[in-house]
Amino acid sequence: MKMSGWERIRRTSRTTRLGGRGEREMNERQGSVRLGRVQPQAPTHRTIFINDRDANQPVKFRGNSVSTTKYSILTFLPKGLFEQFRRVANLYFLMISILSTTPISPVSPVTNVVPLSLVLFVSLVKEAFEDWKRFQNDRVINSSLIDVLQDQKWEKIPWKKLQVGDIVKVKQDGFFPADLLFLASSNPDGVCYTETANLDGETNLKIRKALERTWDYLTPDKASEFKGELQCEQPNNSLYTFTGNLIIENQTLPLSPNQVLLRVCFGCSLRNTEYIVSAVIFTGHETKVMMNSMNVPSKRSTLERKLDKLILTLFGTLFLMCFIGAIGSGVFINRKYYYLGLDEVKDKQFDPRNRFVVAILTMFTLITLYSTIIPISLYVSIEMIKFIQSTQFINKDLNMYHVETNTPALARTSNLNEELGQVEYIFSDKTGTLTRNLMEFFKCSIGGEVYGTGITEIELGGAERSGLKVEKVPKSPAAVHEKGFNFDDARLMQGAWKNEPNPDVCKDLVNLCIQNRESCLLNAKVWMEIIVKRNVPHSVRCVPRKSVWETGVAGNIRKHKANYETCIGIDKYGSYVQEVYRKPVSEIGVAGNIRKHKANVETCMGIVRRTGKQEFFRCLAICHTVLPEGDESPEKITYQAASPDEAALVTAAKNFGFFFYSKFSVIEALLSVVLLGLDMRTPTSIMVRESHVEKMGKIQDVAYEILNVLEFNSTRKRQSVICRYPDGRLVLYCKGADTVIYERLSGCNNDLKNLSREHLEQFGSAGLRTLCLAYRDLSAELYESWNEKFIQAKSSLRDREKKLDEVSELIEKDLTLIGCTAIEDKLQEGVPSCIQTLSRAGIKIWVLTGDKMETAINIAYACSLINNEMKQFLISSETDAIREVESRGDAVEIARFIRDTVKQELRKCLEEAQKSLQTFSGPKLALVIDGKCLMYALDPALRKTLLELSLNCNSVVCCRVSPLQKAQACIYCL
Repeated sequence: MKMSGWERIRRTSRTTRLGGRGEREMNERQGSVRLGRVQPQAPTHRTIFINDRDANQPVKFRGNSVSTTKYSILTFLPKGLFEQFRRVANLYFLMISILSTTPISPVSPVTNVVPLSLVLFVSLVKEAFEDWKRFQNDRVINSSLIDVLQDQKWEKIPWKKLQVGDIVKVKQDGFFPADLLFLASSNPDGVCYTETANLDGETNLKIRKALERTWDYLTPDKASEFKGELQCEQPNNSLYTFTGNLIIENQTLPLSPNQVLLRVCFGCSLRNTEYIVSAVIFTGHETKVMMNSMNVPSKRSTLERKLDKLILTLFGTLFLMCFIGAIGSGVFINRKYYYLGLDEVKDKQFDPRNRFVVAILTMFTLITLYSTIIPISLYVSIEMIKFIQSTQFINKDLNMYHVETNTPALARTSNLNEELGQVEYIFSDKTGTLTRNLMEFFKCSIGGEVYGTGITEIELGGAERSGLKVEKVPKSPAAVHEKGFNFDDARLMQGAWKNEPNPDVCKDLVNLCIQNRESCLLNAKVWMEIIVKRNVPHSVRCVPRKSVWETGVAGNIRKHKANYETCIGIDKYGSYVQEVYRKPVSEIGVAGNIRKHKANVETCMGIVRRTGKQEFFRCLAICHTVLPEGDESPEKITYQAASPDEAALVTAAKNFGFFFYSKFSVIEALLSVVLLGLDMRTPTSIMVRESHVEKMGKIQDVAYEILNVLEFNSTRKRQSVICRYPDGRLVLYCKGADTVIYERLSGCNNDLKNLSREHLEQFGSAGLRTLCLAYRDLSAELYESWNEKFIQAKSSLRDREKKLDEVSELIEKDLTLIGCTAIEDKLQEGVPSCIQTLSRAGIKIWVLTGDKMETAINIAYACSLINNEMKQFLISSETDAIREVESRGDAVEIARFIRDTVKQELRKCLEEAQKSLQTFSGPKLALVIDGKCLMYALDPALRKTLLELSLNCNSVVCCRVSPLQKAQACIYCL
């Protein structure tokens, strides 16, 4: 009898001990399921059987109950007493209490034991109360109800009873009870939206998409049929990575973080989605967020540490007084002082025959007697004041109440109350902190031409830096301002880009060609013949930065014979290209296209003229992971994106006439086939309404099939999409940081590269966030070969991210630059005044940003972090001397030279800073350093110099720094 895949897995699970070595044994027995040419997986993973508690029982996965308390019933007293006696004062009072119980004490033990007991009792009650609040919070979370699939229906059970492998249903605005594998959504396209503000501070919704294979498991009856094996990584604390494979019916489906929903206790919630169905992956303290959390630390304020030092000083003074008194007692005790009655006393403390013992015993007596120098009542008062301050004042402060979310202030511990007024340094990022994290498309550069006439707040700050006054340019009637789009340039808006460039010249040429169409056709044939005769290679060479008309395609061909080896062509799609697609000249089909369009020569010539901008707008409309919502009309549609940048770019494409409005799902595609008789599109097809032919009286809806998405991350700094046009053309569109895009461009059209680089510098100086856009045409053979490697890398359980990056590098090369975008992220309201207030309070501010130095300085001016009255120290790696060394390519020499340069600059700046501070009315100081120099400045040998210099500065701006460098700067400088 032939077993099904699931029965075979279940039978194997009964006889195999899972987890660790058991999982390795299971893999050896039943082998790995392959997709395409996927290689067998590494055994270093855990195996979960979804919707089968019996199969998961032998592994004994951890439960889903969590505890964030500091103490338990058994550990409260010993651990609490240990925490209390960490204080020097309590140790001192304990010693005095012990001495007071001995015969040498001149005072009653009650006078010391009772106050100490009272202090300990109050402190322990306070600790118990605060820990009880944590326990209550844990109990509320663990007792929250969630729908779990049991016996083909949804049953509500507490979170703490969830088990790994359970299938759960999360409703809108509900929280995720564990780390979940997203299976199905009530949305037809298999997506859901999550809010993670309590996890990463970002207010924009995150998009998660289920595997297409699991979209159907939405109802209880259907979900109960789901049986699958999940092979994934062991529990770890990496929040933004996940590696695993889902095996369903002998088919291996690779999983990514896009299918994982993280548990954050009342932090990550479901938004804009009626409900989702998910499977539990990690539970309780094995969830990623809980593995990032630490045990509740014992927090001690600066005041407590200072009190400890003060008590040690007082105790030293007390010891000195007692020591002097003890020596005097040992020296001067004598029987001749008859009035002391020493002859009748038998106590060794007063025996003149043993003066050393007298001195020692007197020493302890005096310590007990003088113990009131350190008042124990001070500690009782401080503990009571801090406790009342946190519970009655901070928690009930109306000025700290957030009306929108109905959230009052909550002091979880009273140990740090006094720290609130002792802030000396503020380390701040830019995006979302100084700025609003509301991105708006503001400017762009296409084909070496800048578009957009607005002026940013940062440009105004740069003008202030230069002592100039800038007047804002009035907006034109064509300007559009909506969420994600604040662009003004009459040359592109309302379809005007169709007439760019040189509209007057083009109009004359159109009229000329209409009058003599046969002549136009003849010229095209002559042009084709010249290309063939001059033996232009199959990979047609670069194009000069000239319009079609300047090159003379439709004009006098013979006048420009010298340029034909680098001429502009019309590809087989009837498009103007700045680098003709790498195809045989015979396939370009210039004459064929002219003949095809000779009935409307104006359209043919317009296609030639406008394609540079079409590729730019298509890239914006296609290269993204945005999902549309609402009616399929430009006025009512909304875009949900993982980042506001992406939503802004797609919104820009819509306003330029390339309206992305739909992503076809499986259900919609089937309805199209059954009900409408249309061709079935894949679930990854997107629809773009292109109005580049609107002048002819119609709008064209184009379906692009998205084959692969190479996602953005902080290492790659780029995102790519491989799509198939309706006519079969395969194109890779790529957008990313200028540094990574320029490294991957082909060697052609250096003029355009240089112009675009200048524009990027201009945009950066204006405080705009820049991206470069590029594309590459792919042959079917090249794509199929690469896609095999991509599937293997995507299905790997070991080093998946590394393998995907390596495979991506194989195809993200030889790109053709299209242009660049500039997005504005405006400053938060009140940022300049807030920074000025903090500065007047003596608080020193560090801003750490990934922007270029010029951009970072302008931003600092705009938010009043730096002004012209301050003395500025600039330490940059963008100097002529460093560039010259870098041009030689010797990595060792480059590192040594930059390190020495940074060392000299730090010492020079420190000397100037110290001289400036010695003057009575010296200016305030500011330090600006870039990431490359900061890397060397954080070296142990230079770290002290950097710290001394930064401590003398009122403001520090670190630009072009990575997330790791931001963390290092915070750690080393505190």
